[in-house]
Amino acid sequence: EVICKDKVAEDKKDTKLKDKKILKKGKICLSEEIVDKKEERLERLLGGELEKIQPRKRRDQLPKPSVTGEELGLRQLMAIVARRLPLPITFFEPLTMLQVLCEELRYSGQTLNRAISAYDPIDRIAYVTAFAVSSYSGMVCRKQKPFNPLLGETFDFVSDEGWKYHAEQVSHHPSITAAHAEGLNWEWWQTLISTPKTTWSGVIEATPELPVRVRLGKEDYCWNRVKVIVENAASAAEYRKLKMDGIMNMKCSNGYTSTVIFRKDRQTEVCGSIMDSRGVSVVKLFGYYDRFLQKVNQKDYLFEAIPLPKNANQYYGFSQFACGLNEFLNNEEKLSAPQTDSRFRPDLKALENADTSRAVEAKANIEKLQRARNEAIHKRMWFEQRQDLMTNTTLWVCNGRYWQAKEKKFKDCH
Repeated sequence: EVICKDKVAEDKKDTKLKDKKILKKGKICLSEEIVDKKEERLERLLGGELEKIQPRKRRDQLPKPSVTGEELGLRQLMAIVARRLPLPITFFEPLTMLQVLCEELRYSGQTLNRAISAYDPIDRIAYVTAFAVSSYSGMVCRKQKPFNPLLGETFDFVSDEGWKYHAEQVSHHPSITAAHAEGLNWEWWQTLISTPKTTWSGVIEATPELPVRVRLGKEDYCWNRVKVIVENAASAAEYRKLKMDGIMNMKCSNGYTSTVIFRKDRQTEVCGSIMDSRGVSVVKLFGYYDRFLQKVNQKDYLFEAIPLPKNANQYYGFSQFACGLNEFLNNEEKLSAPQTDSRFRPDLKALENADTSRAVEAKANIEKLQRARNEAIHKRMWFEQRQDLMTNTTLWVCNGRYWQAKEKKFKDCH
């Protein structure tokens, strides 16, 4: 990296020097003028466009507290896994995986919106790293598993912070969820394939196979998800422990990388570093994935989590954000949603209302219809498979048709 100094005189009194960083060939090159224009445009978007978006009141609590879960016992759990039998309804939380993935974007306003306006590539990757870490913040008190989406099931969400999200279940066996979000000059997408493994010690482990992707302006980022571990899985919900373990490696197309270490024996604590294109560590990171991430020896947080509600344990460990995911804000939003939307599922609504008998019945009926469908001839509506050149993997990528169809209330979709 070459650093040169240009004298910038905005007026006769202002003769201070400003650094201009010019990156090596092949990297993104930003002049002060371009940066100023980017920041001015983003400020206009953040200050103007977002002012037009009136904050909408979402519920901050479920209709009923979570139902009491029973203890299965290890042998019964292993029998369920081996025979692919349904788990008791009390082992589920009233959200689908399509909705849970949306929760990972909760702090994109704090992180990705800041990253897109940052001049320094170190700051940009620091904010994107913080975003990746923050995606685990909502899981700290979760004890139950989300519902498996049906083949073709969808979900969408429009945030007051200027980003929107949609997802589709593109495969049932194996379970594959495709998701995409777009914000202020950034995009996020991932293909979630997770095959949980249950051990005779009562531990469930799930390591997602494919990377998460972000495009920030003209820069590309990718990183791996770490292992999710559920201890005491056969026990009642209050005795289960959810932990993260592994090393998250992030790579940017400008040559910078970052590493964050999650250790199951350190609760939610994480540590890591950012490296330049030569592999030299330039910044140390420290934090807790459910609280904050910061550069070592700096006061400012790269992201800061909103504390869980005091009664979160009574409501499936949900954050305030999660509590609002399974509702339609108004009748207009309901009428504009496709019938494949997760919020129309009767089993989710029944479990939200602590009606376990109705939830079991509705879930059984839905799964019966699922088994009768022919996955081989099913048409994926909103995502298509493409080769990702950055990661050399095949991902399900948004085809750009969902929001156009939503504007027409899906009248031309069958």
